Amino acid sequence: MQNSDTDPSLSPPPALDPSSLPPSSSPTLHLSPATPSERLACFKLNAREWRGALTTPQYLTREAYLLEQELTRDGAITHWVLTESPTPLPNSDRNILASCESIRKVLLVARNGTVQDQVSHGIASVFCRAEYRGKGYAGRMMKEVGKRLETWQASSAEEGAEEQGTNACSILYSDIGKEFYSREGWLPMPSSHVQLSLLDEAGYESIRKRLNLPKIRELKTDDIEPEVWKHDSPRVRDTLAQKSRAAPEKTLIAIRPDPEHMRWHHAREEFQAKTLGFGDPTIKGAITNNPSPDSPMNAIIWTRVYQSNPSENILHILRLSNPPPSLDQPPTTESDILATAALLLRAQREAHTWNMQAGIQLWNPTQTTLEAAKLLSGVEKDVEVVVREKESIASLRWHDKREESEVVLWEFNEKYGWC
Repeated sequence: MQNSDTDPSLSPPPALDPSSLPPSSSPTLHLSPATPSERLACFKLNAREWRGALTTPQYLTREAYLLEQELTRDGAITHWVLTESPTPLPNSDRNILASCESIRKVLLVARNGTVQDQVSHGIASVFCRAEYRGKGYAGRMMKEVGKRLETWQASSAEEGAEEQGTNACSILYSDIGKEFYSREGWLPMPSSHVQLSLLDEAGYESIRKRLNLPKIRELKTDDIEPEVWKHDSPRVRDTLAQKSRAAPEKTLIAIRPDPEHMRWHHAREEFQAKTLGFGDPTIKGAITNNPSPDSPMNAIIWTRVYQSNPSENILHILRLSNPPPSLDQPPTTESDILATAALLLRAQREAHTWNMQAGIQLWNPTQTTLEAAKLLSGVEKDVEVVVREKESIASLRWHDKREESEVVLWEFNEKYGWC
């Protein structure tokens, strides 16, 4: 059987002689949507760097599979290429100098207590092949795509935009620090996380009983929408409205946490787990076992991420949903701390079950989360909050400015929004 790395059908297109390449400032360069064959060429180009534990054929299959998910299908994802031709060539692919993709997302924008749905785009898979790096092509592409996404797939029916046909923003998550994308207009936003270790069954039961934590129920895919989103969606909107009403000088935004985002992450997780022979990860999270339908819901949704090095396999918390306090309540309550501790503890056990050796990671923790993590640790000192400076830096390019001094705060900046 031919090795996948030497199979010509899996090889990326050959690089051109560097001396024949145009400068990045050349007016002959164009950004345009990739053709299906150029999209496949992009996957082949970045496979070796991004396939992780998968082989190249498995990676190509996964990328095609992810295109079929609700979040990305029906034109919601666009693959962009920077080339020397504005239109596809009749008999061959264009030479791809740099590439990326954008996913259309619903952005919740809150001003003065009013929350509106607007169009935004998440940028991902920014790539320039090794032979073409250092020539400014990625920077040129980002300048072009940033401008293009101001109106790309904008709907005149969208409410709240400064003018018809203008999208609210584009976002990305930088893995190369803050400087490069900041130069191109994407400003780094607060990006932090807490990391908890995995926990075996005995340790789980011991802590659960010692702290007398509330009962929880496991969530499977079909449970999430009826049990979580029917409560979480209005909760997010209410929280944004309440906070923006209290701070009318600020604009609050959030990528809408919805089933489409979760299913995309879970499709990615399930493909890798099954392909790598680890089984079917059916448990997607947990929810507090509240005594009545009127009791506040606390829920956690997670996903397993497999790396080429098993010691880096990690359970990411996609969304942790707690009832928001009213303005006359303290920012966190004992009941919410205990409920959150129960959910985090269950995630630690799940990480052990699936050999997520790096434990669990939760982005931009709230005070309730930090208090819950401190309670689980069994020590008085605060849990360490890691401020990321290099990887997964949430970055925002804001288009819908009402005034130059407008302050934009990104709320609910959790892993579910990553792309």
